[in-house]
Amino acid sequence: INAEYMGLVARQAAQKHIAEMHVHPVAAAGFERQADAYDRARPTYSPVAVAGILQDARLAPGAHVCDLAAGTGIFTRLLAASPLSLRVDAVEPAEAMRRKLAETTNPEQVRILSGTAQAIPLESNSLDAVFAAQAFHWFDNIEAVREIARVLKPGGALALIWNMEDRDRANWVAQARDLYEKYEDATPQYRLGHWRNVWTNPEAQALFQFPAAVEQHFTHELICSRQVIWERVLSKSYISLLDDATLSQLRNNILALLEREFGPDLNEIVYPYRTDTFVVFKRA
Repeated sequence: INAEYMGLVARQAAQKHIAEMHVHPVAAAGFERQADAYDRARPTYSPVAVAGILQDARLAPGAHVCDLAAGTGIFTRLLAASPLSLRVDAVEPAEAMRRKLAETTNPEQVRILSGTAQAIPLESNSLDAVFAAQAFHWFDNIEAVREIARVLKPGGALALIWNMEDRDRANWVAQARDLYEKYEDATPQYRLGHWRNVWTNPEAQALFQFPAAVEQHFTHELICSRQVIWERVLSKSYISLLDDATLSQLRNNILALLEREFGPDLNEIVYPYRTDTFVVFKRA
């Protein structure tokens, strides 16, 4: 066994250790449990929002991009299908998510890698953009910002996108969110806005052209069955970790809410969403 091979093994072991240290415990446990429900129930992103964030990221055809914390590949698939013919790497720490990602993407279009925001297994200055879909609030710290800057080319884009159930456009959505959000405890949440705090760090501002970020907001609707609405709740990491009795009661409460709102028979329910995007560029 030569020294080069042993060095590679050592680096991979170290990277695995770093990855394990940096994954939030709720995310690590919750997303491992519900990968199938996550892929079935999590909403895709509207074509208008996807086109908007790709335009804001200023990508040329054939650009090399990374979907960071790619999950089951909901956003990865949209990147791979882009008319820009992007070269896509998907980085995801959870093994169950990577398995589902492998099932739902074409290996000729997407390379799947194990890693985290603080340990991205890609070369320095190699990427035109890093995307984080429904994810940046899990690693909104200077260590992750520093690592993302490392892999981006000068002038490269960090592009963030989130889907949120729009409580302002449907009262039943507000009531449903009140039923399950009380179990959040202290898990990171995009809607709380804490992910913005890292951009007040002088090092983050030195690495990226902040506050010259581009933000956009989009609305769209999906048609969902009651089962999909429940699985959307179940796909949340902190919900998947509840005990069976609490989970059963929550399910009953969600289904009772839907019956009060829509009656017993309607099973094609309009689910309003809001999509927010945020793009910032590495300093040249």
